[in-house]
Amino acid sequence: MSPPSVGEPAPWFSASAMGIPAEAVSFDELAGRHILLVFFGALADAAAGGLVAEFASLASALDKDAAMVVAVSRNRLDALSPPDKLQFLLLLDSGGLTTNLFGVADRGAVA
Repeated sequence: MSPPSVGEPAPWFSASAMGIPAEAVSFDELAGRHILLVFFGALADAAAGGLVAEFASLASALDKDAAMVVAVSRNRLDALSPPDKLQFLLLLDSGGLTTNLFGVADRGAVA
């Protein structure tokens, strides 16, 4: 399966939500909203640090019924100590299934 092109529907996926023990979130649960989907190699990466703060600020300004920010991390360590008081949904994709669906699995720390 090739990654979606601009304007194409996003592939459906599910991933563990960080900060919510053993709970998976399915993409279809987010239906009806505009979604800004962001992929991180690890939240501790230098390149990710400033972006996390920017996306948190953006997420807090959005009408959560109409739009939301969803971040996906591939780093299992992010699940052990996610940043405090995130303003956006943070998902763990340690196996790389979600990042493969979107064609960003082989890129750098932040894609």
